[in-house]
Parts: sequence; structure tokens; C-alpha cells
Amino acid sequence: MCNYKPVLHYSCERYVGYDGYKELVKELNKKYNMCELYTRPIIFSPEFYKKEEMNSLGAYPSKGLQPATDLFPFDMPKLYSELDNINNLEIFGMSPYGDDDLIKRLNTMKKIIVYVYDKEHSEQTDIWDKVLSCPHEIKDSSEI
Repeated sequence: MCNYKPVLHYSCERYVGYDGYKELVKELNKKYNMCELYTRPIIFSPEFYKKEEMNSLGAYPSKGLQPATDLFPFDMPKLYSELDNINNLEIFGMSPYGDDDLIKRLNTMKKIIVYVYDKEHSEQTDIWDKVLSCPHEIKDSSEI
């Protein structure tokens, strides 16, 4: 006999430590086919504001995968592995806001030079000084 309950996707790793989470999943399983999603490795792009692109992204070639299966990575990617053997880096055009993992990776380097447009009048100058704990220098972009 087929189980015709509606499917409900849930994040199995993000909220697992919350009080009552497992009990709630068990209770919902009575009414829904619960489908676990592993969402930690998913990276969201600002391009996803266009719904038609989000819906079609990664859909072809699907090679017989279930809908959206090819949108979700199954193994945690090693982000920024290209930086593994780099000790010194010059950066231009990167914001000091947002990507904490990248900032953490940069802070393992021996020396960083950041070029900031209009350094003397940019609020990013102070922010870069705060987020970089490795040896670093902030220069005006005119010095490139």
C-alpha cells in the first residue's frame, strides 16, 4: 500500500539541539512524510532574487535525479581550498561584511594588503581593521 501523506522537508541539523525538536518531528511524521534536508553546505546567491532562475538552476541535466536533488550538495565542500598554500594576499573589491568563513581564512595568512577605494573617507577602512587579526595593511586603491 502506498503512503499518500504530503511531504514536509525539514532541516535535520540546524535545529536538532532545540528543546522539543525531535518530538515535534515525530509528531509531524504522523501526518506528513518527513524528508530530511542537510542545509549547512548550501550557499545562497544574490542572483536568486529572480525566482525563475532559482527554480531552473541546476535542474539540467538531471540524470534521473529526483526534483531538486541536484541543487543540494551531499558532501560538505571545502570552501576556499584555493587559498591553502597562499600566505600573502592583496585584496581589492571585496567587502569586509558578510562572509565570516572567508575572513577567518584570511586571518590565517602571514600578510594581507587590502586596497580600499577612497580609503580616507570610506567606512570600510575601519571595518577591515576590526575584522583582520593577521598582519595587514590598508591602502588606498589609487596605490594599486
